[in-house]
Amino acid sequence: MNTTGWREHCLSQLEYQAWANQLLFNSLARLHADVLDTDQGLPFTSIHRTVETMLATLRLWASRLHEDTPTARFTPVHEPDWPALKHQLQHELRELRRQLEAQPEAFFHHRILYTRANGLRTSNYAIDILQHLAAYLAHHRGQLYAVATRLGGPAPLMGYLHYLREMDKAAREARENQPSP
Repeated sequence: MNTTGWREHCLSQLEYQAWANQLLFNSLARLHADVLDTDQGLPFTSIHRTVETMLATLRLWASRLHEDTPTARFTPVHEPDWPALKHQLQHELRELRRQLEAQPEAFFHHRILYTRANGLRTSNYAIDILQHLAAYLAHHRGQLYAVATRLGGPAPLMGYLHYLREMDKAAREARENQPSP
């Protein structure tokens, strides 16, 4: 694990989510466009609807994390344009990361008070909310990955350690390609 603290770990996790989403979207791009909106046996029926739900959930938890409104509710997303939907999910992940980057380490150990869908008030530590969000996104990405590969799409390696290895490789190559002083 990243030894620099929970703040850095959470920021890395958000970067990873965007990276893994992009690999999944690249795999989905190899499929016929019609499959995005057809029933694939997913909990949210289609690939498109599942990504809409991922975006709606991201928005809900981001709102709760920023305590914009203590009564934040799940608001369904109805974005019929696939490229726009993918862009929104990626953009909002990066925006959440940017906002959290400005937070001190203590924020991640702060309890966030919010109202659940059933009307009950509850609280969780910010770190636990972010871990939940990461697991939620990975869960649905895994479902989409299974559908994509079943339909003949490529099977990219999307695990967190694959992400870390790719980031290490990119940093090493960048250092090697810098001009000598």
